[in-house]
Amino acid sequence: MKEAEGRSEREIAEATGVSASTVHRIVRGAHGWGEVAEREVFKRYREEQNKALEQVNRTMAAEALIKAYGKMDQASFSQLVFSAAIMTDKARLLAGESTGGWILTAIT
Repeated sequence: MKEAEGRSEREIAEATGVSASTVHRIVRGAHGWGEVAEREVFKRYREEQNKALEQVNRTMAAEALIKAYGKMDQASFSQLVFSAAIMTDKARLLAGESTGGWILTAIT
């Protein structure tokens, strides 16, 4: 949750019902958690989560751009596409793609 979704330790504790101190120890790799997290089953699970998050982010970015297009008369361009740009970058990161240089590629 911390890596894939960027949640804070407090948010993870609230979402999972695990104490904040336990979440802190797990995130820091105490008591062997770092070794457990490197096992193949956890790697596969993390890859599956990233694929699902990538798809959701791409879908949300597309929907945000459609809404932004319909509201162009009501707000500045930067306000309309700010969240869509973040979601697009996040989807690219989850897919293992670079976020740098794509604007130049799109323009040329």
